[in-house]
Amino acid sequence: MADKIAFLFMHGVAPDLSQEKRPGYSRPMYDALMNQMQKRGVDTSAFRRFEVNWSPVTFGFKKRMAKLQFDTPPARRSFVPGKNMIQNTLRNFIYPAVIDILFYVKNKGSITNKDKMPEMELLHQATKNIYRRGFRKVVLLAHSLGSVAAYDYVFRFEERYPFPEHLELTCLVTFGSPVALFASGMGYPMSTKIKRPAYAKKWINLWDFDDPIATRLLPHFPKKFSKDFLTDIPVDTAFMNPIAAHSGYWTNSKVIEHIAEELQAK
Repeated sequence: MADKIAFLFMHGVAPDLSQEKRPGYSRPMYDALMNQMQKRGVDTSAFRRFEVNWSPVTFGFKKRMAKLQFDTPPARRSFVPGKNMIQNTLRNFIYPAVIDILFYVKNKGSITNKDKMPEMELLHQATKNIYRRGFRKVVLLAHSLGSVAAYDYVFRFEERYPFPEHLELTCLVTFGSPVALFASGMGYPMSTKIKRPAYAKKWINLWDFDDPIATRLLPHFPKKFSKDFLTDIPVDTAFMNPIAAHSGYWTNSKVIEHIAEELQAK
């Protein structure tokens, strides 16, 4: 009988302004991962999928911003090739991403809203729910800004959201992660602030060089911390478009294979 392991997914920014909620976004990646593990002889019968969907937290802000910026007269539409594509990129990706990032940073650094950090709260509630349902091991997979929240949560940068006692973090999987950028932006090297918690067994970080948001992590940590714990895995999501490269991890077969290999080697 397989160990009872929860797979908890957390997405990054949600650029699509046409949907208020995105339940089930992790299903294709989870199914592909289970398929890869089964091919390697792993019994996945006791594995279960969970996800954190924090899109609705900032959906109202993003929708209002798009309406004010692009729909309020004098709204412009151009017949010049390429201009509408640029406007659509701003409306559906750049502006929503910036709002999500600023919202997270604002709440993390606020001294007046210490009880309000919705992204972290949702992640914390999800892990507590996993523990209540009898799981004692969890694999946390987080993309983009979601990896920043996962990093802050796992390494206790927010003391008010403690990782559940007696719950093992079998593996932290980050992909398309800007953790190094955020740490640098906070004005300190990570090596002076971070300690490896006993419940965290392994951390793998997948990054594509063509992804402008993704960062390697090993250069930012001392060898004493990273030895036998943190691994950077370069991947090619097969997209030359930087935006597509950043989102391509979710469906890339090589990414799935790398994760399956690392989990089997746990």
